[in-house]
Amino acid sequence: AVAPGEFQGIDMSQSQIDVATSTAQKIGLSNAQFQVADVMALPFPDGHFDVVHCSAVLMYIPDTQSALSEILRVLRSGGIFGANEPAGVSFVEPDFGNFSRVADVFSAVLTSNGGHPNIGKELKGKMFDAGFVDIEATGIVESCCKPSDPGEPTLFDSMKEVFLGTILSGPAVELGIATQAEFDQWNKDFLVWQDTPGAFAGVIYGQIV
Repeated sequence: AVAPGEFQGIDMSQSQIDVATSTAQKIGLSNAQFQVADVMALPFPDGHFDVVHCSAVLMYIPDTQSALSEILRVLRSGGIFGANEPAGVSFVEPDFGNFSRVADVFSAVLTSNGGHPNIGKELKGKMFDAGFVDIEATGIVESCCKPSDPGEPTLFDSMKEVFLGTILSGPAVELGIATQAEFDQWNKDFLVWQDTPGAFAGVIYGQIV
């Protein structure tokens, strides 16, 4: 992790900090430190970092411009900021008739909390408005296949959590965006999907540097 330089990681959840700290220790990253912190009030002095990076973070923050301003504050002059955020476009194949609605439910829940499900395609403009310069925008498809397939099933664990866990079903049902019966059916369909030979899914991300 950028040795011999300093690596600092933050998250608002202590459990995530514990996981990151444990992983860094296991692989011998002595220069990596992690702490609970809020991107809206970063615990670092002005111009502290050469590089700042976030992935799937800005989508959850209601006040995007304030967050970007805070990131710009802790960057040194000429420093680099990179972000990777979903652009609101995804696919699941085979669909089993109703999987596409899960993405709509996720977007509705995120929006109800002040989030931005499509921010990946808005990043360039928002960075320009925040005062960044020399902005390069690109995009990727982060794909998901079965763990038994060749390649890296990057999204599989996230999809499994969405379809089989309560991270989405809890707030979606409470807000009346979807029913528990729908989630029960999606749970069953996902178990079939993950064992289907042609199972494949992806999410389009906007990226900026």
